[in-house]
Amino acid sequence: MASTSSTSSSTGTGSVNFSTGLASGIDWSAVTDALIKADSYPLTKLQNDVSNYTTQKNVFNALSSSLQTFESKLKAIKDSTSFGGKTTSISDLPSGSVTPFTATIGSGASSGDVKIRVEKLAAAQRVRSNGVSDAYAPLVADGQISIKSGTNDAITIDVSSANGNNSLQAIADTINAADKGVAASIVSDGTNQLLVVKSTATGAANALTITDTTNLGLADKANNLQDAADAVVWVDGIRVTSATNSVSGALAGVTLNLSATTDAEVTLHVADDVAGTKQSLQDLVDAYNSVNDLFQSQLGSSTALANSTVGGNAVFRSIQTQLQQMLTTGVSGIADGQISTLAELGIQVADNTGKLEFKTSQFDNIVSQGRYDEVQAVLRSSGSTTDNFATYIYGGSSVKAGTYGINVTQAARQATASATMAAPLAADETLSVALNGGTAVNVSLASGDTADAVVSKINAALKTAGVSALASNSNGTLSIASNAYGSAQSLTVSSSLDGTGTGFSAAGATATGADVKGTIGGFAAHGSGRDLIGDDGTDVAGLTVRIYATDSMVTQKSGNFGTVGFSAGAVDQFVAQIDGITDPLTGTIHATTTNLDEQIKEANDQIATVQARLDSKRELLTKQFSAAEQAVSQLNQLLASLNAKTSSS
Repeated sequence: MASTSSTSSSTGTGSVNFSTGLASGIDWSAVTDALIKADSYPLTKLQNDVSNYTTQKNVFNALSSSLQTFESKLKAIKDSTSFGGKTTSISDLPSGSVTPFTATIGSGASSGDVKIRVEKLAAAQRVRSNGVSDAYAPLVADGQISIKSGTNDAITIDVSSANGNNSLQAIADTINAADKGVAASIVSDGTNQLLVVKSTATGAANALTITDTTNLGLADKANNLQDAADAVVWVDGIRVTSATNSVSGALAGVTLNLSATTDAEVTLHVADDVAGTKQSLQDLVDAYNSVNDLFQSQLGSSTALANSTVGGNAVFRSIQTQLQQMLTTGVSGIADGQISTLAELGIQVADNTGKLEFKTSQFDNIVSQGRYDEVQAVLRSSGSTTDNFATYIYGGSSVKAGTYGINVTQAARQATASATMAAPLAADETLSVALNGGTAVNVSLASGDTADAVVSKINAALKTAGVSALASNSNGTLSIASNAYGSAQSLTVSSSLDGTGTGFSAAGATATGADVKGTIGGFAAHGSGRDLIGDDGTDVAGLTVRIYATDSMVTQKSGNFGTVGFSAGAVDQFVAQIDGITDPLTGTIHATTTNLDEQIKEANDQIATVQARLDSKRELLTKQFSAAEQAVSQLNQLLASLNAKTSSS
């Protein structure tokens, strides 16, 4: 054995390191590493499992992100007015004239030409004050200012030096702080400061009522800058008025946004937006192909499959299959013989990679056949009814496609207050009408007023006040009814007389409306005014049908108002499918990544246990080999000593 040795060790729980030139000539470190390595196979397998699970999780997270991007593009397409929609243009505009309006297209718009002339724009009333030299100085005389816009509450300001609010700026601040439909500002004309007060809403019903006992003169006719006015527009020769410059309802599905008047008629053209729809379909294809690229990176070739951690994952492949089936499955709820699949629109699989292409020539052929109206039914959820007194309003992603019978047990009702009227009136009378808890409108009636005169005065007063109610007379019964239907409507009518004249009492008559009641397809539904809405948790959840019926009609038809058919468009189906996959709480990917997280945690826990056992074994082997090395060293020293004695003798 060698006569020299060198060891390095530590005691306690520390490790012992073996240097070169050991007394035994054995590399104990190599022996220890070999023994530990032999026992480390379970650790290596667990570490590989963690790496595999982590890679799978990253792939699923990437898929979720890609699908959410796809969904955002689908929603943008769905919300686009061009997707299966219409375009507008204006012609016949006189030379040098500005365009008098723009048109916004919604659902229900029909293609065609309409003659339109804007006679007057809606306006908000504006008044000014007399001028003062300094807006912040106390130059306003003591007095009271009262300003009221339409049916808003009045703003009353007691102006006085004692209150410290006798400056133009203080009055403007008080008006603006009240937030009651009136705005104030201060304008300089170069010499004086003037207070300008205006209604915040346009329309005759929002005219200002002003009293002013200060020196500002806000109530002086000479200080009126602009009268309140309704917009007046002629649509194909029919006069239409609107309190605002946004006119809807005159043309189905079209809102006219007025900006200028014109003496001559112009032509509004509404046409199918074929180009916009084609671009939307191409966007859908591009968005899908981005998702398909991720599937191809994992499954698209033998090399990709060999290197993929999700190649054998059933969930990953199931998601791919679900999306592919969406491309070929027909949209349910569409009548036989009509276009019902994306493939029929020209969206088809390009090759064996699953990539899509949009064959525009096939789409153009559909348009040339006059079948453009069928396109929107494939792309967007839609519905239709078979009864003239029932109209489809809305579907939504929660509705199961199909055809459902409509049964009505109660018609919607207006809030209607009625009384037996003795006309001509024998005495002067004041009626007070309040709708939905709003400010009461007082109507002054005169002795001798006929029934027609009474109705006319009531309706004029209600219109001026902007109250959505209407009076009528039927064989001596005076009725005042809310324009809207439903239990949210409440109407109170009282009289200065007690039961004579119009027949209303001093105590007042209060009436409330009623919501429609019934079922859709036998499923529970609830009413909101005239709208019958499928209850949550049913196949018709959110499906909305508007019922135009009276109680007598409900009885006559035995509650049967035909059927409503609903088809879930391809875009809505895609969105619903992706929601089910990517939902952060209940989605397929969330469940999969949660399971992978649990497997990663379990494997890491096992790694910690195995590593601790190996560390303990390494420490034990190190101590044992250190003791053996020390024993050999001691033997070498003893042998050396004996050899030395023998040599000396």
